[in-house]
Amino acid sequence: MKIPDTHTAIIDTATWEKAQAVNEKMSKWTKNACEPHVYLFSGKLFCGDCKVVMMPHSEKRHTGKGMEDCAERRVSYSCKTYHVSGRQSCSRHGTNEEALIKLILDNIRQHAALITLDEKRMTADLHKRLIGDFSTDKADTQKQLRELKRTLHNLDLKLEQLYEDKITGAVSVDIFTKLAAKTETERNGTAEKITLLEQGAKEAITRVSDIQNWVRLIKENAAVTEMDRSLLDTLIERVEIGESKIENGVKSQDVRIIYKFVGVV
Repeated sequence: MKIPDTHTAIIDTATWEKAQAVNEKMSKWTKNACEPHVYLFSGKLFCGDCKVVMMPHSEKRHTGKGMEDCAERRVSYSCKTYHVSGRQSCSRHGTNEEALIKLILDNIRQHAALITLDEKRMTADLHKRLIGDFSTDKADTQKQLRELKRTLHNLDLKLEQLYEDKITGAVSVDIFTKLAAKTETERNGTAEKITLLEQGAKEAITRVSDIQNWVRLIKENAAVTEMDRSLLDTLIERVEIGESKIENGVKSQDVRIIYKFVGVV
């Protein structure tokens, strides 16, 4: 049971009613507001110059009273450095999401077409770029390692013999110093070759696996027609957006697509 006017009011009734009217209006606006937009390329786009992540922007319009009536007219991205520090630090590097989606989908399908046409050549090109001269033949690598380790062992024996000859007086101190320095240099060079070969062999095996994974994923998405976050996270490491420019009346913009596993293809 409420009994009105039993205490002195902090604010008058008219002010109270105005405040409640404002609260009700704000409550309706919040209820009918559009849900927060999750941008497709958030965290994936980077400025091609300063390498800082790009900021998303959208032009929205509210077409009705419910969330189902919210509409996105246009989504774009631009350099965060430009917005935070101004043109003296970097330029805008603006890009349109719709155009970017088309570009990436086309790029994926183009690679899929090349793989379908000649998968062996595509794989060989990736091997040459990512692996270089390192052999992926396990037997060949093991043979080289055995030869180098044999050489290293012989050099160790040679050094031991030189020390014995020095102690027994079989060689002079001057001759020992020269021969020991030469042998030690040769030994260090051989040990370094062994280390590089072992590391290279491990990296080559990893790279071969990376290439196989990339080829498989591209083939699986050969007929892709829509872009979603799952596809981006599966295939794309990052995308770098260059500044747009006009040459001979033609507008262009460099876009570097860095794929997972293989980088720029």
